[in-house]
Amino acid sequence: RARFNLAAASIVGAVAVRLAAGVALTAWLGIEGAMLGTFLAEAVGVVIAWRGTHTATPTAPLRLERSMIVDTLAMTFGVWFLGSIDVLVAGHVLAGRERALYVAAGTAARAVLVLPQAVVMVAMPRFVAALRGGTDGPHAWRALRGALNVSLALTLVGIAGIALIGGRLLTGTFGGGFGNGGAVLVLCALATLPVAIASMLATFHFARHSRLALLPWIGVTTEFVATAIWHASALELARAALGGVSIQLIVAAAVVARERQRGVLRSIPIAAQETTAGPAASAPV
Repeated sequence: RARFNLAAASIVGAVAVRLAAGVALTAWLGIEGAMLGTFLAEAVGVVIAWRGTHTATPTAPLRLERSMIVDTLAMTFGVWFLGSIDVLVAGHVLAGRERALYVAAGTAARAVLVLPQAVVMVAMPRFVAALRGGTDGPHAWRALRGALNVSLALTLVGIAGIALIGGRLLTGTFGGGFGNGGAVLVLCALATLPVAIASMLATFHFARHSRLALLPWIGVTTEFVATAIWHASALELARAALGGVSIQLIVAAAVVARERQRGVLRSIPIAAQETTAGPAASAPV
């Protein structure tokens, strides 16, 4: 838990510097100030993490194996691409005002993901604790269900806020000319719901040391294909992105349901399984 607290302190410190110094430097130096503020924020985050690791007294040395690093990068990039592949595609398949509108709407909608990502950070150590000992029985799945419920509730609140504000958020953030982009913004916000669920599921499976943590890559593929085909306008691309990322949600739900059943069964003692299966085994065929 101490390591997660240290990571949280590093992130909070970096965000605080980005909000304070970033805004001031941007108003003073423009885009160069924004870049400088970003650099200073990340530097502060690194310093906090470095000081924490050198002043703490760990109970055991931290060993980073190559496979662990590869698995972490694969999961992290999968979740990141799932939440941003549509904006990357929009920069290549749309032009002029449509491209600017989609990039603005997609960027604004991603603010919703701040809420469920906070839940992921809190849930991760609880997943690890629930899965300690190599079992992923009912207790672990209850932890996942509780984290998902909180994440879903916060994400829906964020989406509702986006829907209420609509185009006013775009004009207030990016200036005039985006007032009629409310529909694109709402669709992009709706697409954050499958992304939030995928992020939580990937984190849970990562704690289980399961390859199912790579499930977000299914959504990356389907979303990329959908947006590459349907992109006549920013609105059509937003619909395609929502449909593509929703496919990942359907697949993930089916896989999780199957894995939950297997996990709960594995947690039941052998004798109990035999007792449960006994009557069925002795029944006539």
